[in-house]
Amino acid sequence: MILFLPVIVIVCQLMIVNPFKITTIPIPSLFDERTNEYTLYAPDITFLVDWHRFWRPLICFFVYLLLLPLGISFIVNFEPQHHTYSPLVFSVAKYGIFLISNGNFDWVEDVHDFIPDNLIYTGAGAGVVLAFYEIILRK
Repeated sequence: MILFLPVIVIVCQLMIVNPFKITTIPIPSLFDERTNEYTLYAPDITFLVDWHRFWRPLICFFVYLLLLPLGISFIVNFEPQHHTYSPLVFSVAKYGIFLISNGNFDWVEDVHDFIPDNLIYTGAGAGVVLAFYEIILRK
């Protein structure tokens, strides 16, 4: 569920900007020559095809704030109990990558348009606290 949070946030924010598309559907009558028109309010999902409004921020989020910290946490592992990755290094790498690249790269602006930086910093900080809690419980 946490992995799909950026997708949900981006979709909800784009739906708020242009929530419903109004279309009229002609419904023919079987017994009458005229057609009745029915107005349909449907969510506008055309933003799913837009590269700059949907796909680029989503791909940048997953690459720079999920895959890159995950790769760093596989390589740098200070916890011998974890044989795969370190949650502590993952959270610190996520915080560091976003802190260093904030204002310097355009992918941060794409992500920042949909996800506030306070949410990313809070998530990384909560990950560090939970990683320390897990380390303390294991000892």
